[in-house]
Amino acid sequence: MLAGRRSKAAPMPRIRSVKPEFWDDEGVGALHPCARLLFICMWNLADDHGRLRGSTRLLHLRAFPYDDITDDDAAAWIDQLVAQDMVRPYESNGQRYYWIRNWEKHQKIPPSKRLEPQHPEPPVAVISGTYKRKGSPKAATVQPESSHGAAQCATGRKEGTGNREQGTGKDPLSDKAPPSPDPVRLVFNHWAATRPIPKAAKLTTDRRSNVKARLRDGYTAAELCKAVDGMMATPHNCGDNARGERYDDLTVACQSGANVDRFIANADKPPTPRGGRQPRAFPEPVKAAEPEGDNGEVPEWKRQFAIDAIADRGQAWIDGQRDEGGDRWWERYGFEEEPGASP
Repeated sequence: MLAGRRSKAAPMPRIRSVKPEFWDDEGVGALHPCARLLFICMWNLADDHGRLRGSTRLLHLRAFPYDDITDDDAAAWIDQLVAQDMVRPYESNGQRYYWIRNWEKHQKIPPSKRLEPQHPEPPVAVISGTYKRKGSPKAATVQPESSHGAAQCATGRKEGTGNREQGTGKDPLSDKAPPSPDPVRLVFNHWAATRPIPKAAKLTTDRRSNVKARLRDGYTAAELCKAVDGMMATPHNCGDNARGERYDDLTVACQSGANVDRFIANADKPPTPRGGRQPRAFPEPVKAAEPEGDNGEVPEWKRQFAIDAIADRGQAWIDGQRDEGGDRWWERYGFEEEPGASP
């Protein structure tokens, strides 16, 4: 082996160049932002021939070491890159690899500085684009490149000098239609738009996990959006319950298949609120509204609050107060004994 060349046992990340036209490419623009970052990470991990290990875990940890994402997220972004024909998977001796298409066009490495391959050469079918991806329901036959492009990639023909050469012309990275929108993001955006709380919501790990679990169960994004609508039409989830609290988070709508089915049914036929009428909205007791006396007496407004709540919600409100405040909950509202709901 020539001096200065790496050993195949210890491939190291390399400095790579990013052309200005990368940011203008429509195929790149159609990717999830994290898929774009993952693609650039692949350049650093690839050897000087555009080949790298096909380990989702490795790519996840190298590209996003400080981010709260999962291997499934990384796998979905890799699928986008494959669907856009920016990378092509292949196997050799039972090991999975990726080959970066158009590598020679976008990374100008003089032959004198190009190191020996660190990974097996892709099959001719992968280079020419006549292969069919295996082991994935999203697989599609990759369209062949022109014969000139295939020959160029196969021979590793020199194209200019220096890693900073910019090249001429548009030379797009991809020529395929944009991938389908992320279904998890679609469901989340629908829920965020229907929630009554104006505060901006975030696609947290638990929300993403629940939505993805239901998608794996076979529900479509449209069905999950309908379940969200049904949840928002369910009085119990919108505050008509013993505690007067809302249970309308996206995690609730997608908590289980049973929840999804129930809320879809509620979207078609919304349940009737308790007593056939909308529940009265009661503000939470605010101590500053009327200071308690020095003798520890409960202010009248607090007692009246409880009387109105019992009249409107009945035994359900009493049961909720007992669960929250214990057997002698009624003392904090100024009652001498536990009140009862009117029959």
